[in-house]
Amino acid sequence: MHRLNNTAATPMDVPLREWPFDGPGLFGRIFDLYRFWSNPFDMLLQYARRYGDVMNLDQDTVFLNHPDLVRDLFTTNASKHLRGPGLDSFKRIFGDGLVSSEDPLHLEQRHILQPVFQRDRIAEYAASMVHYANRMCQEWQPGQTIDVHEEMTKVTLAIACKTLLDADIFGEDSDLASSVSELMEAFLHPLPFGTYLEKLPFSFTRGLQNSLAEFDRVIYRKINARRADTEERDDVLSMLLRAQAVGGNHESDRQIRDHCATLIAAGHETTASAATFALYLLAKHPVVASNLYAELETVIRGPLPSPEDFPNLIYTRMVFAETMRLYPPICAVARTVKEEYSLMGRLLPVGTVVQACPFTMHRDPRFFPDPERFDPERFSASGQAARPKYSYFPFGGGSRYCIGESFAWMEGVLLLATIFQRWRMNLATREEMQLQPSISLRPKRAVLVTLSRS
Repeated sequence: MHRLNNTAATPMDVPLREWPFDGPGLFGRIFDLYRFWSNPFDMLLQYARRYGDVMNLDQDTVFLNHPDLVRDLFTTNASKHLRGPGLDSFKRIFGDGLVSSEDPLHLEQRHILQPVFQRDRIAEYAASMVHYANRMCQEWQPGQTIDVHEEMTKVTLAIACKTLLDADIFGEDSDLASSVSELMEAFLHPLPFGTYLEKLPFSFTRGLQNSLAEFDRVIYRKINARRADTEERDDVLSMLLRAQAVGGNHESDRQIRDHCATLIAAGHETTASAATFALYLLAKHPVVASNLYAELETVIRGPLPSPEDFPNLIYTRMVFAETMRLYPPICAVARTVKEEYSLMGRLLPVGTVVQACPFTMHRDPRFFPDPERFDPERFSASGQAARPKYSYFPFGGGSRYCIGESFAWMEGVLLLATIFQRWRMNLATREEMQLQPSISLRPKRAVLVTLSRS
């Protein structure tokens, strides 16, 4: 049995703990079943501390708990894996986009979408980010109690639809918001037995089918209207259609639909969750909030943040980074072995599921001393230099790193800056945060805060 050294510093070359290839075993998993379902993250943390850097969760599933092993999963051994299990329901609803596709299709898709997320393009999207964040702030009132997850979900969906489709969900494109919300609800609360029940003529299965049909109707209407539009636009849909018209690019309208659906779903959901947790942590830690207010007063000269302010919002970015350490939007990454290989002298056969869990890695005291403490200073330049790269990987890594990472950083930082330039927040409940894993890590219950003027 191998345990973490809780008093160790955080050097770059923290060695791998001796290979135990140990795990809880069948009886251990049965014994822990109730605790696992009631709090899976607590159990994974206990397992990481108990069984070391490589753990056999069961005969076919291996957990990795060291940056060197995570790096190899994402880079050295990446070609030996397929995407992990659990993506079937996502693929059925949102299609064969970047999240669910395999190589070589995945590499082709990244090549097509890469220009969408170049730095100068993302800076152009910043105006929409600030616009919708400011609109939300103007609707709030002093003394009002809000559910910040609900508010962050609405504002990030508005930003995603505007930047991707040039659609205003608060105006003529309100049907797009409702169709996306219905699909997200279907994904977050899937039917038991999945594809089997979906094919049966029950009322609740017809609801999913109707939601899919409505979403497709709205998206294809947008595609056809944009193709007929002679106005030059800079949204993602327009760029995809221009790329489609170039010789050699044979993407169908269905593939463009899948790109839009995937980017809307994955993009707005993950950022909404990260922003929610950031607001929760700032409301819970007034000293950190005061430091953030001080930076905003120094950096932002105009009535609203601008893209030019983004590089100078250093502490705000550190807050967002530390939030994603404690509450990584993608809380686990899974791959399935397609070509057997040796991992530290042990053969991993075809079909083995290999998982890396940012939630546990980000709480490893070898790399993050006092890991439950909310401390943005961990992400100062010197703090980051003291840690190996894959001790922190909220956006994955290797050839499948999140293509929207730069977009997410700018959106998260500008959301926090816009909100806290005008408002202060106090927690309206003393309940401890409970977590729900889904397309992203999200709060299980409403996160209520009471507003006051900044």
